Amino acid sequence: MGKLLKLKERIDITIERGESYDRELKSAFEGPDGNKKPRNVKAVCYDMAKTLVAFSNADGGELFKKNSAFK
Repeated sequence: MGKLLKLKERIDITIERGESYDRELKSAFEGPDGNKKPRNVKAVCYDMAKTLVAFSNADGGELFKKNSAFK
């Protein structure tokens, strides 16, 4: 249980720090706060694939997807 809490804390801190050269945040939702709607699944997958290719051509990185609209 302790490791799970440490992982959650690490993720929370990383998200709070925001994007950088080696960190990208992607969301499965779009729109203004309080009125979010699910994005097109293909568009989300495309964005994630582009980011992974960019990381593979650089020094690597971390990709976080938050608020999953699909299971």
